[in-house]
Amino acid sequence: MRRFRSSFLISFATIALTAILLSLGFWQLERAELRRAQDELKQERAQLSPVYITSFPGESLEELADRRVRLRGQYLPWQFLLDNQIHDKQPGYHVLSPFELSTYEQVVLINRGWVPGEADRSRLPSVPAPTESEVQLEGVVYLPQPNPFTDSDHLLEGHGWPQVIQGIDYPRLAERLSELSLVPATVRLAENQPHGYTRAWPSPPMSAEKHTAYAVQWFAMAAAVVILFLLYSVRPIFRD
Repeated sequence: MRRFRSSFLISFATIALTAILLSLGFWQLERAELRRAQDELKQERAQLSPVYITSFPGESLEELADRRVRLRGQYLPWQFLLDNQIHDKQPGYHVLSPFELSTYEQVVLINRGWVPGEADRSRLPSVPAPTESEVQLEGVVYLPQPNPFTDSDHLLEGHGWPQVIQGIDYPRLAERLSELSLVPATVRLAENQPHGYTRAWPSPPMSAEKHTAYAVQWFAMAAAVVILFLLYSVRPIFRD
């Protein structure tokens, strides 16, 4: 015969820990559902025909996220090198080239792709800007997420060109571009477009399947806590 016996402190700790683990599991399920919705929307927009952009809207840029667009204008003679970009396990940079639209005084950063870095960090890759007075290009609008771990005081390295940057902070980059009207988005240059480099864009850090797997782990941990609590608390009344 067995009876239930447990202290208030252990019971309270078990309930609190189980609640935390369950909340983390449900949070991961919500993230998985959000990622699936984002992936579906991205696939739907990838099937749409490119839209010709003469000017970017001041608001609601999210409506253009992952859309194929066509732009006409000219590359400006400055280049940003986004640091810490990995391709095939090799570190390098993404080349971000300011592009001024012909029909409106706006500048958008064109991500022309990945280039390898040198072992000597003081040696930067040669990434000259295209020299044509006016070109038409096609790409996909990308809205980078802010990195909370980026130190804004060390966002820019040095003062020469090309300019190495540790993250994309549009107001800071606009200052570096002499206060030009910089659109808070980038356009990833399409694979069939000239003046580009390696265009193997990184995948999102967390897929829907990975979020679901983490949710299962949190739920399993919650179940393990409850089982351990019951094993500890249910004791035999009589012992040999």
